[in-house]
Amino acid sequence: MSKNINFDIYQSLHSISRNMHHLAHYIGGEQGEMQDLGRTLNFIKDTHQATAKELGKFFNIKSSSVTVKVNKLVEQGYIKKTRDENDLRVFFLELTEKGRAKCEELNTDTQDLVQDIFVDLTQNQKNVLLDELKLIEKRLAEKKEGWEK
Repeated sequence: MSKNINFDIYQSLHSISRNMHHLAHYIGGEQGEMQDLGRTLNFIKDTHQATAKELGKFFNIKSSSVTVKVNKLVEQGYIKKTRDENDLRVFFLELTEKGRAKCEELNTDTQDLVQDIFVDLTQNQKNVLLDELKLIEKRLAEKKEGWEK
């Protein structure tokens, strides 16, 4: 066992992240837009009453870029905007039926392609790995908040 185990873990996670990123490009093929669409639709699906501001923070993009992204998704029929009754400047983003179907289609395609990566792990190992990764993800998010201040 290495005496620099934390650094070894960091290196391994970094390598996994880069390889997953490349896999995502492979999955998207020439359609990088599909990868972005999937991430966007999943964010809106997973975030209760998502706002454009939250979407911008998630993608680390400016409000003008968020406006373009949101308007495009509305035009394509994937999302709808609902005005906040308490603050008329705020719109909540929600998937339409077409958006939910597209999100499910993209997720299924991705799940089929990545299934073999985890085939050698038992269900318990997968559960433990996911729990640990979520913990690391949470810690990184907390640290990131401190960096952005």
